[in-house]
Amino acid sequence: MRYAIHLLYGIRNSSLRGKGRGFSLLEMVLALAILSIAGITLTRCMLSTMHASADARIFSRIRTSLQNHLADARLDVIEPQIKILESDVRGVTFQREIRPFSVRNSKGQQISGLMSVRITATWDSSSGVTTDFAEVYLPATPPGFRKQP
Repeated sequence: MRYAIHLLYGIRNSSLRGKGRGFSLLEMVLALAILSIAGITLTRCMLSTMHASADARIFSRIRTSLQNHLADARLDVIEPQIKILESDVRGVTFQREIRPFSVRNSKGQQISGLMSVRITATWDSSSGVTTDFAEVYLPATPPGFRKQP
């Protein structure tokens, strides 16, 4: 009778003895675990790459703005000041600080009339509050002199 049921449902004798060709449940669970770990790792790598790319893009825009603000400072009166500048990059604060710069020549003589122009950018990045600056040294504007617009 048992043989007749096996013939009726198409079951071979080899499958009754455990010599089937399929994967066991343990093998399937192990394979899924390995694939899951690999998938999570790849997803994390892609997310960190995307964050790094976004940070690099923002940093590039900020560096360009710093250089533009330095170029604008050359057109303005060069006298000691601290000024908050308009930002063309969302979420970034620019500050211009102009202060006297003291330097000595090779003979040890004081060279006067130079000003340090520093533009500082501050913004929130994925690693926290970040600051960068660009600086140039320019001759001071003579007292009473106003540049034409």
